[in-house]
Amino acid sequence: LGLKAFGLSAKGWYYTGALIDDYDWKIQLSQSFSEYDALGDKEDKTHWWYGGRVGFDSFNIHLRGEYITSVDGLLPRDGYYIEGSYKFNVSTFLQIKNIEPFVRQGSLTVREHGQLLGNPLSWDRDLTSFAVLIRLNDYLTLKTEYYALNEVTGGDIEVDEDDGTTTDNTFIKDNQLLVQMKYEF
Repeated sequence: LGLKAFGLSAKGWYYTGALIDDYDWKIQLSQSFSEYDALGDKEDKTHWWYGGRVGFDSFNIHLRGEYITSVDGLLPRDGYYIEGSYKFNVSTFLQIKNIEPFVRQGSLTVREHGQLLGNPLSWDRDLTSFAVLIRLNDYLTLKTEYYALNEVTGGDIEVDEDDGTTTDNTFIKDNQLLVQMKYEF
């Protein structure tokens, strides 16, 4: 369900169903999380998502925020993101249509479960994205993105017995650079 007027938008959604009674969900969740079965009936096939999004798109400004909560069996999760960009029309001094810097911050949290090293399904995540979209013309866009991804892994802090140095295995930094060219016709 959504409304849109004068560049403002608001949407909400709800989905419900049942997990497929197969290896990918019921069995894998039980085997992947050591404490999964202790949370309740491991045969639970509850499956729902709901959330909302608000936004503003006008005057070359793009702003959006979204929140979602879900349950897949005994795996409850919450997530959100906020993003914004501004299109600079630079065709007067460059031979391109526009440049759009973009930033996004988001998070995913797994509730009622500890993080288990070696099981990314259980990890909490924070992601910050920085991007620049360069629209060369009506058909070609060059997009460059940098992702700063921090994941809480459930690891521990190791201390080397020989020299006393420590290694923090509780967080993983998985930063990434992505460059894409889009041709649209």
